Amino acid sequence: MCLVRKLIVVRGKSKLADYIFIYEPLFYMMKHPELKVKVLYFSLEMSATEKYNEFLCHLLYRLDKIHIDTRELRSVDKPCRPEVLELLETERYQKYIKAFEDMVIFNDTDKNPTGINMKCREYALNHGHMNFQTIQVKNELTGEMEDKKVIDPINPYTQDDEEEYRIIILDNAANLAQEKGCADEKATIDKMSKYGITLKKQLKYIFVFIQHQA
Repeated sequence: MCLVRKLIVVRGKSKLADYIFIYEPLFYMMKHPELKVKVLYFSLEMSATEKYNEFLCHLLYRLDKIHIDTRELRSVDKPCRPEVLELLETERYQKYIKAFEDMVIFNDTDKNPTGINMKCREYALNHGHMNFQTIQVKNELTGEMEDKKVIDPINPYTQDDEEEYRIIILDNAANLAQEKGCADEKATIDKMSKYGITLKKQLKYIFVFIQHQA
């Protein structure tokens, strides 16, 4: 399995994006531990708890062909079947659940482009470092040449673990909180898109931007 570091706009259902960028990599990693994936999931439509429960429902179907939805899992209309809850506590299931918890960081509180960008940069800088080079620039006041540190344009960032693929999932564009200084929804989405390009090019993220369309 090869994940290419790029910016991807998904026009469609969130479940498709979850399947492609979370579930399939996770199950592949369980058989091939040399693959490392970290997902920063910004869920603007559903709570982190609901997304977590969706994974449990997928896991039950994937491992034992058990059909169950999140309402049943949460015992909303009637108590969840005891055998289902018992299965989730078994070692067989817990190894997948632990791997999922290690792989995915849910965030359902940061909703505007700048807040999302800051969280992504924070993770990158806590797990790697920027690379700089020194160039000569002219001081506009004195006219003299002086040294200035700038980000290396060729190799701007080094991960602590170069083998780790890092995926940002933003679900979805329409639910972004309006950015300060942006006149409307389109301007806010454009702002997020520009952040996404920088996160991809400078910090080596795979950026998945989900856009729902009628």
